[in-house]
Amino acid sequence: MGRILRCSLAPLAVLAVSCAAPGAGAGPPRRVVELEVQVDLARGGADTVLWLPMPREDGVQHCEVIEAPPAARLSGPDRHGNRYFSITGAAAGSYLWRFRVERRPDGAGLSGGEADPVYLQANRLVPVDGEAATRAAEAAVGRTGVVEQARAFYDRVLADMVYRKEGEGWGTGSTEWACRAGYGNCTDFHALFISMARSRGIPARFTIGFPLPAEAGAGEIGGYHCWAHYFRPGVGWVPVDISEADKHPERREEFFGTLPADRVAMTVGRDLILDPPQQAGPLNFLVRAYAEKDGRPLEAATTVRFRDLR
Repeated sequence: MGRILRCSLAPLAVLAVSCAAPGAGAGPPRRVVELEVQVDLARGGADTVLWLPMPREDGVQHCEVIEAPPAARLSGPDRHGNRYFSITGAAAGSYLWRFRVERRPDGAGLSGGEADPVYLQANRLVPVDGEAATRAAEAAVGRTGVVEQARAFYDRVLADMVYRKEGEGWGTGSTEWACRAGYGNCTDFHALFISMARSRGIPARFTIGFPLPAEAGAGEIGGYHCWAHYFRPGVGWVPVDISEADKHPERREEFFGTLPADRVAMTVGRDLILDPPQQAGPLNFLVRAYAEKDGRPLEAATTVRFRDLR
């Protein structure tokens, strides 16, 4: 397995545990960070497989592998553009990856990629009919263009939902939950938007990754953040971050169509099948390590740290 390197990371408060917010300010126009991911398996053996997504490579983000465990195999990209490291026969112990990630602000058509038909189809928790379709039809009245309809869906989600994490049920990216409860985290906000867009024939996709503080520094990342894109013909994928717009109303216009560089994208898509395929069924989404032992999910404790390089 990979040798654990001790990086001198200046102490910072750990970002919130689930759906942590990026920094409140716009931050630097470009970020270059070292991302260190340590995975600890309490159990392992010949019947154990460990997977870790590699930070995405697209028009707004570039990733280089600095260090990976010798036994790790890199596969992909899959139909979403995701790539995965896997270790078959992973023993109990610690595994370390280090990446150099460069990211610039995202905008219309910048991230690249085509409108795969999968982005018009339902996911297990993201239907294209029912209440979300009804709300989309209501919001789209009088709106004919893709951008106009997408903005109507964006505004409707903001009107119908509040960013709040209390009780149980939020945080799975469930459109049904979003419609019924009217609150949740970034997964729930963007599930509803994606359902609404797809129900009107507009391709939409889900992205999840890690938030970065607005100010350069170093520290541990204890949470995740997610956002969405819709596809505009002749232009490409257009980003939206509706949960951040809810938390920062003064930036509502900014988060429809542009995203700052305060994040690292890890995977796109829902109901993910890894490589080699996992045995316990499709994953709702994936941002940290995942492991199975004898075909059953196994805890893979994942610690993520970042350090701004410039």
